[in-house]
Amino acid sequence: MVKLRPKLAELVLKLVSEQGFSEKEVSFITDAADEVCESLRVVSNTYIYRFFAHGDVGEALYRMQQLDLNRQLGELQEMLEGRHVSAEEKAKPEFRGVDFVEPAFKVLVEEPLFTRSQVSMDNFMEERKDINDRTKRMARFRFEI
Repeated sequence: MVKLRPKLAELVLKLVSEQGFSEKEVSFITDAADEVCESLRVVSNTYIYRFFAHGDVGEALYRMQQLDLNRQLGELQEMLEGRHVSAEEKAKPEFRGVDFVEPAFKVLVEEPLFTRSQVSMDNFMEERKDINDRTKRMARFRFEI
């Protein structure tokens, strides 16, 4: 993720300079990347804490929280980096024949401003809402753990 941060910052710059978005409209991308980096740091420290957790109940609860944080972190990371299509998804009838799904904000950068479709804008806005929601949940969860 640390290597991805400069690429995401470059995408944000392109969205602002070439696609006409305001910095505020696309700041969710860098905010989410910052949250992922911070959460990765927190998760790495939780293994030590879990080692010293007292009692089976305390350790089991902490392990559950740790696994949930890892899962949410992976999902947010996939939303930022894109994701590989699983074998189950490839077996579905609506499969479009791609092995890797790019995030909507990356696809939007490639689309010329004057030919931008409503579908790509709708996908972008939906993805923006999902990433914002996940980023807020990660921050809250990281704080609680």
